[in-house]
Amino acid sequence: MKKLLLVNPGAGAFNLARQGFRVQPLNLAYLAALTPPGWRIELVDEGFRPAPELAQADLVGITTLTATARRAYELAARYRAQGVPVVLGGIHASMVPDEASARADAVVVGEAESVWPRLLDDLARGELARVYRGERDPLERRLLPRRDLFRERYLFGSIQTSRGCPLDCEFCSVKAFNGAGIRQRRVEDVLDELATIPERLVFFADDNLVGYSRDSRERARRIFQGMIERGLDKRWFCQSSLNFADDEELVRLAAASGCILVLVGIESIDERVLRGTMKKGINAKRGPGYYRELIGRLHRHRISIIGNLIFGNDEAGDDEFEAAARFNLRSGLDVPWPGVLTPYPGTRLHERLAGEGRILFADYPADWSRYNTTVVIRPRRCSPDELVAQFKRFARRSYSLPQILLRAARTLAYSRRLSQSLLIYQLNASLARRFDEGFQPPAAT
Repeated sequence: MKKLLLVNPGAGAFNLARQGFRVQPLNLAYLAALTPPGWRIELVDEGFRPAPELAQADLVGITTLTATARRAYELAARYRAQGVPVVLGGIHASMVPDEASARADAVVVGEAESVWPRLLDDLARGELARVYRGERDPLERRLLPRRDLFRERYLFGSIQTSRGCPLDCEFCSVKAFNGAGIRQRRVEDVLDELATIPERLVFFADDNLVGYSRDSRERARRIFQGMIERGLDKRWFCQSSLNFADDEELVRLAAASGCILVLVGIESIDERVLRGTMKKGINAKRGPGYYRELIGRLHRHRISIIGNLIFGNDEAGDDEFEAAARFNLRSGLDVPWPGVLTPYPGTRLHERLAGEGRILFADYPADWSRYNTTVVIRPRRCSPDELVAQFKRFARRSYSLPQILLRAARTLAYSRRLSQSLLIYQLNASLARRFDEGFQPPAAT
């Protein structure tokens, strides 16, 4: 029997497991489900344990994020030196296929499911191609990921019900990877799969579970109603845009079906930033004043909110950190999740800043590991070191122990769930550790 080793590489101090978000690598579990009989499969998630020194396999598949690319290339070199063919895939390899193909026997660009059976056939014939370009196939399939291969103790299970995004945010590569349209799975298939997930806490890995159209909202409504009618008894969370809370009846149904947490891209509380190069139209249309309305509406239905904030944008004023800190204190946001503007490959932001000569670290692939731990651009309004210093002050203020305890207590008051309050405490505490241990100024190695 042949052996397939699938690896989700780690990312040092910024390992997702260290953040309290132990996200199951569903992409690898889908590839395992597409692998025919005759293969023994091992799946290793370096969020929990290191990949083996010896592959002892007939093929190694490694997925890549930008922050994990350097580690992925190290593993690929190790296993290729042992005579084992290595396939690289995932969003990073898809955005820089020439870079990845120089470090692997084959690279999958885009969604791998459509080409994985052909890749295995080519391997069997000794005719492995250098590059396989995946198609964006419809998601109307009943294929279930091989969850039995997840041997580690994940805090929550995961499911994906749609792919793609019609928005065109300058800093995001989702559109380039999954396409501009939204492809959706059948509601009954989603409900059937939810019933097979052993974990009670579930993460919907869609970029926006409720979508942007009337039809998408109706589909979300049918998912929530189906969860209630089937008595699935899940506690779940998702990612969404601000429009999640536009329809209060939809929010009520989400809560009744078990929603306890929503991650929303707030991005900035400065309308100049939202309307500027960020081009976050859905936020700018509603205006930053809508954020408090969103938070209040979710809290009324016992749903907590994580809010992403991005600092270092060109249009930001000198008081962006102070204004954001005041917002955190007054808005009731359960978990502020700040980051600095980062030009990931495949984004229009990377193309623009590279053209302007404002990317500080472009010795690729060595510098990719900085793209989650360091300011890698020259901001327009301050020096890189000043941006790091302001960010660290903001983080210390936002994640002081009194602030963390206050958020947990406030969550307990409106949710009336100790488990939800503890989750909010854990998320805030893990982010505090993240920024205390991992975030480095540009001069740091």
